Amino acid sequence: MEKKRTVPWGKLLIGAGILFLVIAVVCYLVLHQRLIGLVAMVIGMFLFDLSLGPRQNRSLWDKYRWLVGLIVVVSYVGLTMFGRHTYTGHITAVTRVEDRHSSHHYAITLKNSKQTYHLEDSRNVFLGKSDYLHLHVSDKRVKVTTSGILPSNFLIQQNILSVK
Repeated sequence: MEKKRTVPWGKLLIGAGILFLVIAVVCYLVLHQRLIGLVAMVIGMFLFDLSLGPRQNRSLWDKYRWLVGLIVVVSYVGLTMFGRHTYTGHITAVTRVEDRHSSHHYAITLKNSKQTYHLEDSRNVFLGKSDYLHLHVSDKRVKVTTSGILPSNFLIQQNILSVK
């Protein structure tokens, strides 16, 4: 009797899922294309889920709960990055802050006529920022643009993107 050749779909789907996750990391970190990276991550996770094959007694929630969780995380982290906050004032202090993961980063105190802001210039993977700005105390009025992440966000700090 002849052996029937079967395609190892599980292995192919795992390979395709790994390929999409690599594309996601490259788009996110190297090319700074966050949305393309997030879409590639969703496709990769879906392919990993398909590679598990049919299982009995799986409800609709069991099939797609990873996708719901991923959408919530992407919404929270990704969509808050679209907006930018702009502050105008004088840089009154630049402080070196020691960090656990990298050696250090800088924080500035920006003062305008009404309020004082404390902003950080750190490397941030989520924003695609991998370098520091050269900040210094200035008597001139400057315009500081920060990431769209809300200042009260405890997960990701609000980052300085440019100083003009």
